[in-house]
Amino acid sequence: HNLKFSFTYLPFNFSKAYVTQDDSLITTLTVFETLMYSAYLQLPSGMSKFQMQNRVHHSIREMGLQGCVDTRVGGWHVRGLSGGEKRRLSIAIETLRQPSLFFLDEPTSGLDRCIFFNFTILCQLYDTLSKEELLF
Repeated sequence: HNLKFSFTYLPFNFSKAYVTQDDSLITTLTVFETLMYSAYLQLPSGMSKFQMQNRVHHSIREMGLQGCVDTRVGGWHVRGLSGGEKRRLSIAIETLRQPSLFFLDEPTSGLDRCIFFNFTILCQLYDTLSKEELLF
């Protein structure tokens, strides 16, 4: 087998995000509260509350979480989001900083069939339309 590897050196300030397989979320917060809390921690301190809220609402729309904005995350003791919604919320948290590169540990685990299908279509579109390479 002839395997070819190419390396691209990225600038030091290149933004990247990593989403773990296990969702580590505060179970008592709602989707909106979780994203706002994360925005306050991750985004520049000079950013206004209005700008942060806009970024949060954009992430909510991007990840299709509009129907559960006021739903608590929940856990074993409190009913809340489904596994797929928790997974999308974890990804939405990382989209707040608008990274150039995403690392997703098992990106489709916890996603229901419909979301998984949409995810694969999105990846195919990105791979087709983008000049960047999509790696799995």
